[in-house]
Amino acid sequence: MEARPYMQAAIICILVVFCLLSINFQVSGTTYSIENKALNTPGGQRLQEELGNRALLYALENARAFIVEAFSLDKSRRVDHITVFVEDVDGVAFTRGSDIHLSARYIAQFSPRNWYVWKREITGIMYHEMTHVFQNTDRDNLHDVYLRGVVEGIADFIRLRAGYESWKRQRGGKWYDGYTTTAFFFDWIDKTQIRSFVNRLNHKMGQTSSWTNDFFLQITKRDVETLWQEYQRSLPKAELYATS
Repeated sequence: MEARPYMQAAIICILVVFCLLSINFQVSGTTYSIENKALNTPGGQRLQEELGNRALLYALENARAFIVEAFSLDKSRRVDHITVFVEDVDGVAFTRGSDIHLSARYIAQFSPRNWYVWKREITGIMYHEMTHVFQNTDRDNLHDVYLRGVVEGIADFIRLRAGYESWKRQRGGKWYDGYTTTAFFFDWIDKTQIRSFVNRLNHKMGQTSSWTNDFFLQITKRDVETLWQEYQRSLPKAELYATS
């Protein structure tokens, strides 16, 4: 039976929506997928219209290549499939295994008037979350405050070194606060104490199933608290600039 015009139109609409919801791309043995589950929200629409799936996939592959080089002391981890889910949830993003979950609400509200700053932020988030896919860590022990801080600090360090930071270096806090605080601390260690510090630290973390603060001593010959205090003294009291 010949399909009626309205039925044909409905089928076409379904196919178009499916294409917008999901797209696959394979490179370097890894299949990347984008599943935009929030196309009916401002954030989901903004991502689709102002960046698009292909640009996001391109950012993922660039991030993978950068991270593999940053963790060159380890054999590149084989990851068959990486999926980004765009969802109508709070927060920014999180990663479980090789699944990256990105908040459409954050996409909608971040830098609404500056496309360049917005795109740079989304790309930076991808570098951070992709680091979680490839870094060495005992995910069963992320309740450990030191390990959790290191894991998030390494992810922001990768984003920092890739040139997608959006934060300012500041004094205070604890070395294991994670994210930007720990990332800038690791950046300082790498520049002033021993090159490829994060590469070495990630390698150490892959050689054992448990975290120890002695990794700092083993790599730099100095304990972490001494390093932290020296780093803090190196910062002017009102330092408000990002790293170069």
